[in-house]
Amino acid sequence: MSGEWVEGYYIGPIGVLDVHEICDIHDITGTRVEVDPSTVCQYTGMTDKNGTKIFEGDIIHWTNWNGEQKEAPVCYDQEWNRFCVWLNGAESMGVNIHLSTSGIEIVGNKFDGGKDDS
Repeated sequence: MSGEWVEGYYIGPIGVLDVHEICDIHDITGTRVEVDPSTVCQYTGMTDKNGTKIFEGDIIHWTNWNGEQKEAPVCYDQEWNRFCVWLNGAESMGVNIHLSTSGIEIVGNKFDGGKDDS
């Protein structure tokens, strides 16, 4: 675990050692990388305005219908079975339906909080 972000298939704990690994998305029998399971996030299937993949846990910035600048982490809403952002702590807004991905920009993630420069 180098602190570097990796993308691939999550394999999960292996044997009695409880080692969590990710393997290459193109070669599941190839090299594996050990990961901290608390940092594994699912890809939403969407990209931001810069073409960067949006993952659960990414912090996104957008302008709402009132012209207000908003920023929130992407999470998964089990009740509505969708990726969303939480508004006012109680109401979720679907990222895939209500927000235009053409105006969304990833500004960081819930793990390091700062601007995502990758």
